[in-house]
Amino acid sequence: MHRSRQLILLTLLAVCCCQQRGAAQPYVPGIDVSLFQDAIDWNAVRTAGVEFAVVRASRGETYNDPLFLANMREATKAGVLVGTYHFCNLDTNYGSLSNADAIADATAEANHYLSVIKPYYDAGQMLPPVADVEGFPDFASTAQAKNYTSVWTKQFSDTIYNSLGVKPMVYTSLSKANSFFTTAVSNQNDLWLAWWKSTGTANPPTAADTPTWGAWDFWQWADDWTVNGIEGAVDGDLFNGNRAQLEAKLSGHGQLGGLPGGRMLITDFDGGDQEGYFGQSPTYSGSNTGIASATAERVTNQAHEGTGSQRLTVTPSSATWSMRFLPGLGASPSTPDANLKLETTGSIGFWLKTASTGMSVQLAIDDSDGTERSISKSVASDNQWHLYEWQFDDAAQWNTWLSGSNGAINAATTTIDSILFSGNAASTFYMDTVAHNPNGSLAPIAGDFNQDWLVDGRDLDVWKTAFGATAAGDANNDGVTNGADFLVWQSHQTVVNASAAVAAVPEPAAVTLVGVALLCGWRRRGHAG
Repeated sequence: MHRSRQLILLTLLAVCCCQQRGAAQPYVPGIDVSLFQDAIDWNAVRTAGVEFAVVRASRGETYNDPLFLANMREATKAGVLVGTYHFCNLDTNYGSLSNADAIADATAEANHYLSVIKPYYDAGQMLPPVADVEGFPDFASTAQAKNYTSVWTKQFSDTIYNSLGVKPMVYTSLSKANSFFTTAVSNQNDLWLAWWKSTGTANPPTAADTPTWGAWDFWQWADDWTVNGIEGAVDGDLFNGNRAQLEAKLSGHGQLGGLPGGRMLITDFDGGDQEGYFGQSPTYSGSNTGIASATAERVTNQAHEGTGSQRLTVTPSSATWSMRFLPGLGASPSTPDANLKLETTGSIGFWLKTASTGMSVQLAIDDSDGTERSISKSVASDNQWHLYEWQFDDAAQWNTWLSGSNGAINAATTTIDSILFSGNAASTFYMDTVAHNPNGSLAPIAGDFNQDWLVDGRDLDVWKTAFGATAAGDANNDGVTNGADFLVWQSHQTVVNASAAVAAVPEPAAVTLVGVALLCGWRRRGHAG
């Protein structure tokens, strides 16, 4: 769409009103996005007039959208108000379609969703979460569909509310809104209505169209909208109110624009059949040498973390080989714009596992003055997972390579150009957990019980809950959670919540008693776990 026409349309969207609404309450234009939109230029999207975005976080019980991290960070930095959604797979693990089946499956999916989004509510201000209720089993009747869907959705909603203190919206189509939900859902959850009308935004839905729910809160009016900064089509949405009313829906424990700290997963290979930024063929680059063939595929029989990793195989055509494995998404995957922007502090790296001998690995970074290449590291051939990482701010770990580079990382933000593998024989190896920690190393930290690469009050909450019961707060690998683990947490803490701060404990012999006292004190105050 021509830019001027696009700006006119966005202006019209911002002021269009149905008959019962006055011009003082304009609609607010937004979009919802997922992996299918590839890499997005969020600054261009915001400049085009988009004010909010709902980003897919997860699906089912295990899938995470590979572009969730990039979309959340870049949209937030661009000044777009951000929310998240979970694609609900009611068509899996439904058993006999009993209420108990619905409750068990909904709880599992909600907890998976929470594991992805809760850090963003802890760090910033977010729009309400969303239950995208689309995937359905084959119901025997409308009555069965209504009961099962409503029980499932209410349990999902209650689980989210118990953790975040906010009810999720329900995204659904017009027909499902009017036939698959009881008032137990519609009375407690706002409606995000999907209805792509042939009239576009000219004739918005009214409360009479969805009598069980009343007026919609959000309306997905198109699945083929064109917005500057996004290649191809995107879903178009409107909020039923003005900007101030939209901002009133924000919730969280941090400031507007706040983002989680600690480790950032760039690609974890846990996203179903998706391989995130590393979905290109390893033969995509023209810089490869000595390679007859090479493959890369996601597998689930090996993983450093989560449920999958990427298996790479190389068949050489000469005594030695080198492979430039390019990441990226979209029409131009090997460009910086197609990759996740990273702050140039801390460490960047990944985990490898192989029994193949003679391999080495380097990392290439697109810097402001060219492409820098890291020092080479030998890859262990003991068939165990090992971390390979490089520190951005250590010039001794970088060398000049392409396009006028100077052997140091100079830009404030940068992107991965490629991972460079080399070897001297046919090789099979696994890669997982490509990540960046702006605060330091990617190696696990003692006392980081919730594995966010920060040792803080949230880890103390884990320790408190696990004390004397489970090994979830075990920092010294003795199989139990006790006062000794508290001392480990205390010595490694990076940020401590004020409400969870405790005095130093000078005598190790007294730690267990202190731990019991702390635990009892929290329980008396009803402190949330």
